Amino acid sequence: MIGALATAATTARGTYEALRRTRPGGPAVWDRVNHAGRTVTLCAGPAAALGTAVPPAPCRPGTGGPAR
Repeated sequence: MIGALATAATTARGTYEALRRTRPGGPAVWDRVNHAGRTVTLCAGPAAALGTAVPPAPCRPGTGGPAR
């Protein structure tokens, strides 16, 4: 379980950093101004979605641990 969480977190973080660095379509697509007047980014949503979509490592039946 910890391995699956680590994989998901690593994937989400890597995706977030890649989107922040490249911003396909430019900043106008990814940046918004919030109610406090601060610029915020929309990169975290797709990064979180991709992180949760990564399949976890296969587990041995009945052990809850990763297959070896």
